[in-house]
Amino acid sequence: MGPKAQSVFHLGLVENGTAAQIDDTVYATASHGVILVSDRDAQTVYAISRNIFSAGAAYSAAPNAVAELNQDTGVLTDIVTGMVSPHGMAFIPKQ
Repeated sequence: MGPKAQSVFHLGLVENGTAAQIDDTVYATASHGVILVSDRDAQTVYAISRNIFSAGAAYSAAPNAVAELNQDTGVLTDIVTGMVSPHGMAFIPKQ
């Protein structure tokens, strides 16, 4: 049990204008790196790279895509689509 001053906020998630459910979320810990994504049912692991990640940006595995999560609004913006069933994710910073 924590301090009495704690509060909880529920952020509803939306992808393409519809309520969304996600499986996994990773946070970029550096401006350069790679997100590894396991597309379980396609038996494939993808490596997603960008020129610049925003430190602290959240990326989530949506039903058929990986999307950037706006942590203020709950809006998911697809960055990679066409996946079968993305699940486990990890962010690997580039040295």
